[in-house]
Amino acid sequence: MLSLHVFALSIDTQTIGAPLEFPEVISTPDDTSELTVSLELSVYQYNGPAVVQNTRGYNGGLVGPTIRIKPGDDLNIVLTNSMAAQGFDTAQLHNQFRQFDVTNLHTHGLHISGEAPGDDIFTEVAPGATNTYQYSLPASHMGGTFWYHPHHHGSTAVHAGGGAVGMLIVDDPAGSIPDDIAAMPELLLVMVHLNMPELTTIAQEFEANCQDLGGTPAQCDDPVWANGATSGQQSDVVLLNGMTEPVLSLVADTWYRFRMVFAAVDATLTPTLDGCTVRLLAKDGIYLPSAPRDLTEGGFMGPGNRADWAVSCPAGTYSFESGALNGREPAGGHDADARLGGRDRRGCNGLRALDLRGGAAVLPGRPAIGERRRGDRLAHRPGAFDQRHPLHLPDDLHCDTLGGHGGRTEAGRHQRTPVPPARQPVPAAVRSPRWHARRILRGWRLA
Repeated sequence: MLSLHVFALSIDTQTIGAPLEFPEVISTPDDTSELTVSLELSVYQYNGPAVVQNTRGYNGGLVGPTIRIKPGDDLNIVLTNSMAAQGFDTAQLHNQFRQFDVTNLHTHGLHISGEAPGDDIFTEVAPGATNTYQYSLPASHMGGTFWYHPHHHGSTAVHAGGGAVGMLIVDDPAGSIPDDIAAMPELLLVMVHLNMPELTTIAQEFEANCQDLGGTPAQCDDPVWANGATSGQQSDVVLLNGMTEPVLSLVADTWYRFRMVFAAVDATLTPTLDGCTVRLLAKDGIYLPSAPRDLTEGGFMGPGNRADWAVSCPAGTYSFESGALNGREPAGGHDADARLGGRDRRGCNGLRALDLRGGAAVLPGRPAIGERRRGDRLAHRPGAFDQRHPLHLPDDLHCDTLGGHGGRTEAGRHQRTPVPPARQPVPAAVRSPRWHARRILRGWRLA
């Protein structure tokens, strides 16, 4: 039996071009070092522009709440599994899709215990059960962008690939990074690759596995994905905070920090923002040894990768695009075209714009983040900044991959960018991200 849990959410998943909204942010109060967050995994009905599709999500959304903590904090996450129990137990299967009704929780990048009640991926939270995860961050933990998702072996792809994900941020201690980076307005961008045909194929494989063990079709039924969309046509899209081609209002010539998470089963992308100044600050929650670095040819993001960009755009219209989106070809294959926050890759058309309104803010020169000791990934050292070059002019910049998983590194230098004069607000636009996808790889996928 399919049970839908309804939560009060403001994010508009149905309208193309709606103002960009962000998941709820839950932060450690200033006067304490402990935070408790409740997550409920349940069936969620995604209402897209042209499709209604059941999936699984946290707290009634396609993207869970953003969790912000500080070094030295104790984070308690109370995870409740509200999914219905399946009629046949598939626990004895190994390295196959199984136990779609069982879940757990895993964080990417935190330096914490991997044993229960900490980040133990072997913990099982059965239907109707609740488990409290306890994470104690060391006081020396580096600030960075991380994420969380289910990681039960056998159901990871259908849970996390269906949108049960969320961003997790460890805030930088005061004085640990240059003031100008710390002062940047932040955009929290969770990109979810929602490949509906692929998730339906996975669910059907699960049903076949279950029946091979002796279960009946009724006992092995997955009512969430196996039967496809509730209405409309399934699509293969990447959504931005659960939205399709959202509209965003920014200020021209102002530096923003883009904190980005790419949640996918097997796809990779290479985002670019031509016409804007883009600097890479961090990859996978770790600041670069020397930062910021120019990104002149885009970056690379695979499943679970995070990237922190410093971005400034003059007044004008731009396209936030990716290069190739590579992933497993769905059954039958198709030529694909997609965009971040975009519609079906088989039938894309015009982009919605992000509003960018002119301003006078520029990033003054500041020390770049300097060398850290090899292997010293935990420590935040306020004095560890390169004093030779200002923030907007580091020497010998490199084009780095975003996720640290291959790609080209090309040394080069750049010229000082003249500081633009103060301006009155003027209308402009930044287009929502997109990519032209080529399904080249039949890559790995999480089971």
